Amino acid sequence: MGRRADLESAISNCKAKIAELEEVLKKLGEYQERLSQDHTDLTDNIETPVDGYDLTENDDWLGFQEAVAANKLEDTCGALDTYDGEVSDLEGDIADAITKVNEMLDTERENLASLEAELASCSDDE
Repeated sequence: MGRRADLESAISNCKAKIAELEEVLKKLGEYQERLSQDHTDLTDNIETPVDGYDLTENDDWLGFQEAVAANKLEDTCGALDTYDGEVSDLEGDIADAITKVNEMLDTERENLASLEAELASCSDDE
C-alpha cells in the first residue's frame, strides 16, 4: 500500500471514530436531559410534598401513631436525600463524560484536518 492509500485509510478510520464519538455525545446529552427532568420531578413532586407533610393536621395523628408516622417520615426524607445526592453525583459524572468526549472529538477533528492536509499535498504516485 502506498502513502496515499495509508492516508485515505487513516482518514476513513478517523471519520468513523468521529461519528462514533458524536453518537456517544448524543446519548450522553439525552441521558443528561432525562436525568435532569427526573431530578426536577423528584424534587417538585416527591421531596417537597413529603418534607412539608403535616402529621398533626386536624389532630388525626396525635399520640403513638403520630410518633410512628414521624419516624417513617424521617426515614423517607433521609432516603430521598441520599437518592438526591446520588442523582446529583451522576449528573456531575455525565457532565464530566461530556467534557471528555468533546475533548476527544476536538483531538480527532484536528487529526482529521492534519491527515486531509497531508493527503492534499501527497502526489498521485505516492
